[in-house]
Amino acid sequence: MTALKQSGKYEEIKQIHTDLWNELSSLDESESEKLLNRFLGQVKLLHIKKKSYQELRNTVRSPWLYVALMIGISLPIMIYMLFIWISLVVE
Repeated sequence: MTALKQSGKYEEIKQIHTDLWNELSSLDESESEKLLNRFLGQVKLLHIKKKSYQELRNTVRSPWLYVALMIGISLPIMIYMLFIWISLVVE
């Protein structure tokens, strides 16, 4: 993933930004502020989604998740087997 300044589309995106700013400048102050706040919210949401996806991917790659699953599955089975063994010994 390359940074925006290193991207080949840097000048194109810069021109779109300039066009956007010119269009927002021609609008009413409250409308342009509302649009900018919506766009900022979308950018923040994108960052949050990307960060949570990376955290989820790191969690799935971690061996501790699988250790916890194995313990969670085998522990009730072992307790049940221990209960049966103890009840057979007591008889």
